[in-house]
Amino acid sequence: MKLPPIKSWFSAPLLIPCLIFLLVNTSTSHALYHVNSFKISLMILGITCFAMRNLPLFPSSTSNRTPWKIWLFLAAPLLATIPGLIWHQGSFNYNLRYELATNLVLFLWVVYLFRSVHQEDDISLLMFFIGIVIIYNGGWSILEKTGFHPLYWNEPAGMVKATFGHRNYYSGFLIILLPMMLVFAVPDRIFTQDAGQKQQIEPSRMYLFYLAVFLLGCLGLFMAQTRAAIVAFLLSLALVCLLYVTYFAARHWRKRLLIIYTLGIAAGACLMILLLIYPDLFGRSRFTQLLSLKGWVGRLLAWETAFSAIKVSPLTGYGLGSSYNLFFSFVDPDARLYHSEHSYNHAHSEILEYMQEGGVIGLVVYIGFWAWLVYRLIKLLKNPETSPTCLKLGIGICGGLLAYHIHGSFSVAPRMMVTKLALYTLIAFVFIIHHLQSHDRDLEPETTSLHSRMLSGLPTLLVLAVIWTIFLPWASRQWLFTNIYRERASYLQIRKLEALVKLSPDIYALDHLARRQIEYKQLQGLERTLKSIEQIIPHYRNLEYKKTWLAAIRGDITNSKQLGLLSQQQDRYYQPAMDHLIRLSIETSDLPLFKVQFALSLRKHLFGHRLVEGMDAGQAQIHFLPMEVPLKIVSKSDTLTFQLGEKLIGRLFQTAHENHRQKFFSSEKKRKYQLYLMQQLGRQPYFQMNFLPQFKDETAMLRQAARDYFSVTREWKERKAQLEQGFQAELMKTLPAERRSVYRKQQQELLTLRQPYDEKLNGFAGGLREKTDWDLFLKKQTFSETFLQWIITVIFPAGQ
Repeated sequence: MKLPPIKSWFSAPLLIPCLIFLLVNTSTSHALYHVNSFKISLMILGITCFAMRNLPLFPSSTSNRTPWKIWLFLAAPLLATIPGLIWHQGSFNYNLRYELATNLVLFLWVVYLFRSVHQEDDISLLMFFIGIVIIYNGGWSILEKTGFHPLYWNEPAGMVKATFGHRNYYSGFLIILLPMMLVFAVPDRIFTQDAGQKQQIEPSRMYLFYLAVFLLGCLGLFMAQTRAAIVAFLLSLALVCLLYVTYFAARHWRKRLLIIYTLGIAAGACLMILLLIYPDLFGRSRFTQLLSLKGWVGRLLAWETAFSAIKVSPLTGYGLGSSYNLFFSFVDPDARLYHSEHSYNHAHSEILEYMQEGGVIGLVVYIGFWAWLVYRLIKLLKNPETSPTCLKLGIGICGGLLAYHIHGSFSVAPRMMVTKLALYTLIAFVFIIHHLQSHDRDLEPETTSLHSRMLSGLPTLLVLAVIWTIFLPWASRQWLFTNIYRERASYLQIRKLEALVKLSPDIYALDHLARRQIEYKQLQGLERTLKSIEQIIPHYRNLEYKKTWLAAIRGDITNSKQLGLLSQQQDRYYQPAMDHLIRLSIETSDLPLFKVQFALSLRKHLFGHRLVEGMDAGQAQIHFLPMEVPLKIVSKSDTLTFQLGEKLIGRLFQTAHENHRQKFFSSEKKRKYQLYLMQQLGRQPYFQMNFLPQFKDETAMLRQAARDYFSVTREWKERKAQLEQGFQAELMKTLPAERRSVYRKQQQELLTLRQPYDEKLNGFAGGLREKTDWDLFLKKQTFSETFLQWIITVIFPAGQ
């Protein structure tokens, strides 16, 4: 595939699509609250310019043929979501406008690409621009990772995301397009010569260009560290290599590939065995986390919620853009025990999210949609008349689609514009190369009347009008909210937000407004805001807790208590709600309520410090028993049971009630209580360090090593806090142009000072880890510290 001369670019049919692709994927901004929303806006503007370019007033660069079959094919998955939308009367579809505008503009993208390509060479310019985009973002990601990018002056980025807003979106974009770049990076003659002949490779500049694109894209993917994307990419490369050798290589290369595949599978199996036997082999790598429940709990939570929603409406689903609403309606009330995230916009699995939207009807259409594309690709590859360029495109498309579906099964990326734009570009290529290889090529532009041109452009103009009608109000309120959001918190900001949501309710603006109204005690306005949120998305985030707080601040304690208990039916382990109810129980002398909330908080702390691993609240049992001892802990393989004496919990409750009523307590009393509780936990065998049998005679030495470890840790924390306070003051006095160098100097100084502490700590921990259950003991100590601190704040309220 040869790149046309630069002087002919201005007359190239795909120049405007190339510029659109370049603009969307190299620009980044939070002007619309999310980078993805910004890119959707750019895409709509670009397609609008393309449509204006093809008005009858200008010379046409596209075919006048209206591809009705393509329109119908692309619209089929969208149409399959309409029954659910109608059946549920749009009550679950907050993101409908957002999703509909995204899909419709991509339909126009495919149609315009299809109508603009007249011959194979037309595709080369778009391929070149795709390569430029990958190179640009690869360079951006390198600067981002090293901390030299102007937008990241303060420190190297922990998450490489280039211009895409998130590493998952960046990775999703790369894995769809990189297989195609690899195919065009391989010189045509490299695999075609017979065995024994000297290889004569003549790499042109275009081969070298695509090779550079591929390597830089791989580097960006590696730095992004998206696990599902990397696995999907490797599998797609295996498919691409197999197809390429099958259709382009001599027979002896096929035998070599079989050997390479066998060795690769064996190496992968050996690596998995090593990871299972030695899980700490790669330290804290994100990939090793996949071998434990911790690495999957976030996805499992979203998937379980999606399954729960699908089971309620399995046939039709709920309509397009329903996943955000459905999460809050169907999420497990115990979800906060297992994962801190409690607001999922998407199901993190494209097929599950589509089933939420279309049900079984949609699933059938979804499978048919992709099956038809795969059928066309297979037919293309098997056709002996397919040109080498189209054959290469087909192989690259196969790899991209495979990577997309594997990654999309575990990620939210398929719902983002950058990923969908890359995907729909491949879909457009399927239509294009299929038509280029057909016998009735009618993509060439023909001279037609003005009337015919107007009729042919009418469908796209109508769709474009629909896009602007549904998207412009949404985008405008996003822009207004973002501007207000960046202002400092004040009464003026509250007034601006109230005016905005009155004009056009936006869930993000309403949620932010509610937080500000709570902060400034704007009770009347808060009540209206909460009602608006409930009408849009019931149970949204911590909506129920805000209602509880509002009732309490108005003095309606009974109603506040009822609302709090009602909120826990939906979100049982939200810590502020538990703290609020436990305060109410103390104020109203409600010991049963105190026990319930105390047990919930204890269980939350146990799961939060991972002393209980799993996704079953019953694994942590809390019982209040009439026993002589204050506390007894029973640890089994599948459960951890805390047995609390009725006298202990009664004593804690009585002391808390007295302190809340008298609003006075002595520091000595607080210190004695803290010491008493520490002793009760410390006496339990569960919280004591366990020694391996062969090292029992070293008990005294190991205990001293543990004490030394905690002493060094406290010393470093105190010194670090002092240093960071001084560093912050120094930065405040430094001119903006000099902050980068000053910050780097500070971090280097901090690293240098920390090194001797790390050496001491690693020395202590290394010996302890070999001879004791050190890692588990550390988690138990952290739990004891934080949970006891929580109890003290409950019994001795701050500010008294």
